[in-house]
Amino acid sequence: MTLLRGLSVLVSGATGGLGTPISRRLALEGAQLTLLGRDIRQLQALDLDACLVTGDLREPETAARAAAAAVAEYGRLDALVVAS
Repeated sequence: MTLLRGLSVLVSGATGGLGTPISRRLALEGAQLTLLGRDIRQLQALDLDACLVTGDLREPETAARAAAAAVAEYGRLDALVVAS
């Protein structure tokens, strides 16, 4: 399926209980993913074609950095999924 082809989606908590299946489904639907998590190894273990950003949303600058990474990678940010 390619329902979301070309849409840039940022998923926070991408390695958590809900974040992982959501990220996988978005990838199947063709989304351009930016995945945010606290551990780079866990993000890499998802093995998805995505822009990976590490950080903790309890730190104010993390959200801005993740959004900037999505825009830098894909030229825009269309949607945000907060799974953390």
